[in-house]
Amino acid sequence: MRKRIKITSFILSAITVAALGSMTAYANNYPDSPYNFTFNTASNQTAFRPKQDDSSSYMRCEYAQRAYTAHVISRSTQTGANVDCSYGHTYQFNTGSKHFMINSVWETGYREGAIYATRNFGYSYNANGQWSPDSIPE
Repeated sequence: MRKRIKITSFILSAITVAALGSMTAYANNYPDSPYNFTFNTASNQTAFRPKQDDSSSYMRCEYAQRAYTAHVISRSTQTGANVDCSYGHTYQFNTGSKHFMINSVWETGYREGAIYATRNFGYSYNANGQWSPDSIPE
């Protein structure tokens, strides 16, 4: 009898593991997109991308001639105007820096996010890297 229970338990465990292993994992909109900022005016922003959950946005600066400051925005569905969704958090970027950027895009009912960046110096310079409206923590 005990042997039969052990065999049945083993078979049920194997079936459970096989079923879980075959499920497709659907994650948020985390693939990175490139950005290229030319700060010949005071500010730049990324294109808007769909945001699929309440995770942080992500930005990694691969190159910056000088530092810049950035925060997360969305846009009004009524007016199309940018809406600050940063909870007051701003992030400074230099070559090699990366940040998981706290935001309220999803929580406030918006479904698109972007990153708005301002130059820290009064002259023209460039910066580029990768970003995503959603993230998977490291």
